[in-house]
Amino acid sequence: MNVYLAILLLFVLATVQSTILPRLTVWGVHPELMLMAVISWSILSGAEEGMLWALIGGILLDLFSASHFGLHTIALLVVAFPSGLGQRTLFRSDLLMPLLIIPLATLGYELVLLAGLYLTGWTASLSAYFGQVVMPSVGANTLLILPIYLLLRAVHRRLHRQEITL
Repeated sequence: MNVYLAILLLFVLATVQSTILPRLTVWGVHPELMLMAVISWSILSGAEEGMLWALIGGILLDLFSASHFGLHTIALLVVAFPSGLGQRTLFRSDLLMPLLIIPLATLGYELVLLAGLYLTGWTASLSAYFGQVVMPSVGANTLLILPIYLLLRAVHRRLHRQEITL
């Protein structure tokens, strides 16, 4: 995918996640649009492009975030790589893949964020964090992954078709 187009799309996603989604909640949390986009693109295009999306998207989220710079980037990079490993298989177009991967990716993402916050002196009840943030995030992201995945799959197919015809 053209890197400039990816940057533009990721900028829009980071802006929406940082400005609009905090006002919309599912089970008390706001959906993690960037995480769902990175995981979807990793499934569709592989670990290499997924890592690029995670790097760019993470930096953009870090720029918009009040948390420690680099935290979102590291968390997205950690989950993007394993999510893209199965890209070369026949299961890439299967709608079951994002539904299976996003709960694990969300859990990994949240655990990396939590570890980063703990390392910087933030304290919280683990049971409260899991009950009020992690599990609702897993549910919300799992519920919303298919529309994001289907949209990005259409973009991926269109771009791939153009690459073949050139």
